[in-house]
Amino acid sequence: MAEIEYRITVDSDGNAIVTQDVLSIDANDRIRFTSNISGAAIQFDEDSPFDAVAPGRAFPVMGTNTVPLAVKKPNASTPRRFIPGFQEERKAFHFQCGQVDSEGHFFRWEGPGGFTPLGGLRAGTAGAAGKSLRKDVSHKKSK
Repeated sequence: MAEIEYRITVDSDGNAIVTQDVLSIDANDRIRFTSNISGAAIQFDEDSPFDAVAPGRAFPVMGTNTVPLAVKKPNASTPRRFIPGFQEERKAFHFQCGQVDSEGHFFRWEGPGGFTPLGGLRAGTAGAAGKSLRKDVSHKKSK
C-alpha cells in the first residue's frame, strides 16, 4: 500500500503550502496520469512501475478521465536518484512528459520530467477547511 504524507507549511505571513509527498508505492497500488491537452504522453527513462508502460516507449495520457494503472514493480526496487523538488535522494522511477505526433513519435517537453512516486505542491488558505486548494493561488490564513 502506498505511503503518502501531506506537509502543511505556513509562513510568517500566513501563506499555506501543502506538499503531497508520495513516499512509496507498492505492487497493486493504482496511479492515474491525466492531462488537459490532447496528445500528451509520458515516457519512462530506464524502468517503469507498470507492465502496460514500457521504458523508452511513449504512453498517451488521454484527458482527465483515464483508467488507473496497477503498479507491478514497487519503487523499493529502483536505484536512488536525486529529486530536485525535495532536495534529497530517493528511490523513484523517472519519466519525461511530452507529446505524441500523428505518427506516434514522442517529443519531450523542456523541464526535468517527473518521478514516481512523488507528490506536488498546492497553495491554500491556512485554517480554511472545506475550501478548494489550487496550485496557482496563495492565500492568507484566517484571523
